[in-house]
Amino acid sequence: MYLKRLIISILREFARKRTGQDTFLVSAYGGLGNFIMATPMVLKLRQSHPTAGIYIIAGNPFGTERVFLPGDGIVDDVFFLPMAASTLGKVAFFLRLRRQKIQTAFVPFDGAPPFYWWGILLAGIPRRVGHTMDVLGQDMSWTREVLTDDVPLRLDTHESDLHFDLLEKIDGSFARDYDTHIAALGRETLAKFNLRERGYVAIQVSAANAGITPKRWTEEGFAELIRRLNEKGETVVLPGDRHEKPVIDEFLQRHNISATNIAPFPSHTASTGSSIKGSAAMSSATKPSCSTNVARSSSGVSTAISFAAFFAFQSGAAGSA
Repeated sequence: MYLKRLIISILREFARKRTGQDTFLVSAYGGLGNFIMATPMVLKLRQSHPTAGIYIIAGNPFGTERVFLPGDGIVDDVFFLPMAASTLGKVAFFLRLRRQKIQTAFVPFDGAPPFYWWGILLAGIPRRVGHTMDVLGQDMSWTREVLTDDVPLRLDTHESDLHFDLLEKIDGSFARDYDTHIAALGRETLAKFNLRERGYVAIQVSAANAGITPKRWTEEGFAELIRRLNEKGETVVLPGDRHEKPVIDEFLQRHNISATNIAPFPSHTASTGSSIKGSAAMSSATKPSCSTNVARSSSGVSTAISFAAFFAFQSGAAGSA
């Protein structure tokens, strides 16, 4: 542990001094639903800093790199660093990221794998705004020393507010707007599933990557919703990741409804964003305690997404190597 703290203290000195230039790094290493709940903060960030450089970093299996698109008027670029990349590859990535001269990195409670903590130090990012876990009684160990600005995690509040809390640390209080954002799929992607723009309803009937969770609507409720949509002539698709595909298959077998299982989708086999050249492998309607987002993408497609918010580090970020 002493060695880790020594390394972090050295890396802190490695960070650049702040400049007057606004540039921000937003982590998208949480679940897809979790990151969609972070999009109101990103939209507010752009509104508050219209000329700033805003960058997304992603690389998990859930397709979060597709929520924003490079040059979409909201973010400037999307960097793809797979979580499965080698340690050497990650080191090379973050060293190359120094070229972007990013001034502020957000470290959200639900999107900060261990390598992200030391990576933003390697990238020379001087301001690091993140959640602290005192309310959970968690020992953050060396990770707490990475932060320059602590934001206490709050319980019993909307997940989007937790991300707004990070931005408020920088900008002060502001009116909070909870509109979300999901980038429109290209027509060629829709064609793979015989879908057309504005012509389908997507319902996520599983949650928590097929894990056991109370934060999910009843199976009968989903089946009745789909049945009523069928009666209105709607095309229904059921997205999910590879773990959720068998769950959706079994759901369809148990109910006399018409819906298409398009899991595993989205896939992360190719990044819609750019990478830093040369770096390795860059290439539910639910309970009130949960969050259900019915969002309208820029193509006008209504998408129902249900997910469970969770209050813990992913992948054992606190105290992990």
